[in-house]
Amino acid sequence: MALEAKKRLGLKEVWLLINPQNPHKSKSDIADFKHRAGLCEILAKNHPWLKVCYFEENSKSAYTAKTLQSIKKQYKNTNFIWLMGADNMENFHKWKNWQNIMQSTSVVIFSREGEDHSANYAKLLKSPAFVSYADKRVKTKVKLTPIPQWRVMFTPTHKGRATNIRKDIKLNKTSFLDLTPAQLASSHLVEGYVKQCSH
Repeated sequence: MALEAKKRLGLKEVWLLINPQNPHKSKSDIADFKHRAGLCEILAKNHPWLKVCYFEENSKSAYTAKTLQSIKKQYKNTNFIWLMGADNMENFHKWKNWQNIMQSTSVVIFSREGEDHSANYAKLLKSPAFVSYADKRVKTKVKLTPIPQWRVMFTPTHKGRATNIRKDIKLNKTSFLDLTPAQLASSHLVEGYVKQCSH
C-alpha cells in the first residue's frame, strides 16, 4: 500500500504510524508494540522515503483525529494524506471524532482487487462514513486539494500479502513467491527477527 501510494499519488514520503493500542481491539488481538515497531523498522530499512513514526506512542494517544491535529501543528507547511485499507472504512464511523479526519485531511482508501473484490466494494459503499461523505468523493487522478475530499484506489493482490502468508504458515509452506528482490530481502529479515524473538 505504501509503495502504491508513493507511486500513484506522487508522495515524497510515506509514514508508518504505529498505534500503541488500537481502541477497537484487545491486547490479545495485536502483537506487542515493540515487535510491531521492530518489524516496521526492518521493512523501512531499504526505503529512504518510508518513515517509521512514533507520534502516538510518544503522546500516549491512540486516536487518529488527535494525532493528525498534533502532527499538523508540528509540520505546518506539509500537506498530509491519510492512507487506510477499505476494511477500516467499513467501521470508520466508530472512530473517535472521525468527521474531523474527513473534514481536515485528504483520505485515500485502498481496496484490493481479487476474487472477493465485488463483495468487499459493496460493503464499502454501504458504510456510514462512505454514505455521509459520498458527495466529497473524487476520482483517483484528481489533485489532492481542496479538503474535504477522499478517493478509493484499487490495488492488485499479490502472493506476499499477509492473508496468504498466514494461510501458508498454517500449511507449513513459505510465501516468498512473486516478491521483488527488495521484498524478498525484507521477508528474510522479518523471518530472522521473528525467530530471534521466539527464543
